Amino acid sequence: MFNSARLKKLRKDLGLSQVQMSEKLSMEQSTYCKYETNKSDLNLTLLQKLKDEFGIDPNEFLNSTVAPELANSAIQINQFSEFFSCLLSLWL
Repeated sequence: MFNSARLKKLRKDLGLSQVQMSEKLSMEQSTYCKYETNKSDLNLTLLQKLKDEFGIDPNEFLNSTVAPELANSAIQINQFSEFFSCLLSLWL
């Protein structure tokens, strides 16, 4: 669901190291690294920090292929629905 390659591209486009990026996002470098290497799931806190710090639309970090991936699991669909509702609240 979370596109870690886009996060890495953003960091590189900004000319920042992982340490510098993690500092801008107020997190440990090891935590940031987990997002960038897709070892940690997306959370709304990270999306909000990216929006606040860089003015980035959170949708840029979501894969466009979410629906097919979720089609086989009612639990995941419910989680996606909750996530989407929370995401929408960021803009309200």
